[in-house]
Amino acid sequence: DLNSNMLDLVRATKETLDSLQQDFEDQFSAGQERHTALLDKQATLRATKKEALDLHERLFAAVSHMQKIESLLKSRIKSVQLFMHRMGERALPESQQLQAP
Repeated sequence: DLNSNMLDLVRATKETLDSLQQDFEDQFSAGQERHTALLDKQATLRATKKEALDLHERLFAAVSHMQKIESLLKSRIKSVQLFMHRMGERALPESQQLQAP
């Protein structure tokens, strides 16, 4: 009976160790899959961030360019307004003046 009890104890210990080993391997495998998924997600997020930063740079350049164009156009408008004002102040030659009916 002592041998039988020892064999039962050895079998129970082996079953427990086998069960623990299987649980470890299952959890380890799940952890590896999660790790791989997280690395994929990280790569995707980094690519998205790079695209966003590139877009930001292009938009910043576009805004800067448009501000320069706006300034140039305002200057030209001012010049045209000044020209028109000066032309309006000049008297028309008598031959071009409107005659009242």
